[in-house]
Amino acid sequence: MMQRFIHTFSGALILLLAGCGFSSQVKFSLLKTKPYTETAIWSNVDYYKPVHKVQVQYFFDNKPYTGSVIDYYPGLDVVRFKGEMENGLPAGQWTYFFSSGKIQMQGSYVAGSADSIWHKYYPDTRPMVIEQYKQFVDTLYCDTLGAWYKGGMPSKTVSGDTFITFYPNGKWAVYTVGKPALSEWRYTDYGMLTSAYFNFRREEYGPGKKLLRKIYFTNTEDGRNALFADQDNWSAQQRKDIAKADSVEFVYDIPTNPLVKIYWGH
Repeated sequence: MMQRFIHTFSGALILLLAGCGFSSQVKFSLLKTKPYTETAIWSNVDYYKPVHKVQVQYFFDNKPYTGSVIDYYPGLDVVRFKGEMENGLPAGQWTYFFSSGKIQMQGSYVAGSADSIWHKYYPDTRPMVIEQYKQFVDTLYCDTLGAWYKGGMPSKTVSGDTFITFYPNGKWAVYTVGKPALSEWRYTDYGMLTSAYFNFRREEYGPGKKLLRKIYFTNTEDGRNALFADQDNWSAQQRKDIAKADSVEFVYDIPTNPLVKIYWGH
């Protein structure tokens, strides 16, 4: 979900700036662009997977442009976006609009990168997402603080380190505690628990919360310790083998005698 919002944001920035005109009668066609830097955007919803964005700097008369920016929809006396540039980069408060004149998204930039809180809206003015951006050196972190479906139902809520995503019918889809996911529970859209991740292991369930399999991620010391704490009947050789394994899986086709599988990386 978050990657969709990031792509919408960065794509909107590129497309919107591509046809803009500036205040003081400076036309975009008179501006030149140069690659400025590359930023990795990391999203909390997708477990901080990066999305790289090449940033450009805008020049007028061979100098980085500083001043107000405003653009109108073609053929309409409706503002498409407005904001400020400093040293050829977006800076300060920016506002983007739908062709109806209603606000599409609003937030601020620092040196060309999104900063602090951004609000994004549906065309009917209902909120779509609230994001928080934080820049660390050349990496931009994006936390989703809340998101909503088009009809107004929440699709994601955040409270401290607790993240909940919802199905359109209002039932939980994923309940996560911790950054990144230290504990996580996943459900069907009718409320059945299908999997859980906690204590460095993953459990998968069938109807009636029947345990189907249990997977310990033994490529970390914490994962191995969790396995040995739950299952202590390993021989010395088995413990050596597990120390080299990526994961250990218990398959509960026969609940009282699970099949044990040990996986090694290649």
